[in-house]
Amino acid sequence: MEKEENNEVKPSVFETKAPMTTAELISFATEVGFSIAIPLAGFVFVGVLLDKNLKTSPLCLIIGLILSLISTSIILLTKIKKFLK
Repeated sequence: MEKEENNEVKPSVFETKAPMTTAELISFATEVGFSIAIPLAGFVFVGVLLDKNLKTSPLCLIIGLILSLISTSIILLTKIKKFLK
């Protein structure tokens, strides 16, 4: 910690936050799990339905997998940024 001229103590850049409680860790892990599972299941389900209706067997499924990877990556990056703040 560094002391300012008016004797107030300001936190150092290298100090970390208080450790998370078990409930907060479980909550964060659950959020991460659902952030992966829901887009994956949703895009794969839609891809399979489109493949059956359009008779384009693996094409829409592969596009759905790619879209789920992209959306999951974006969601996880925003959650991790918020977690690290």
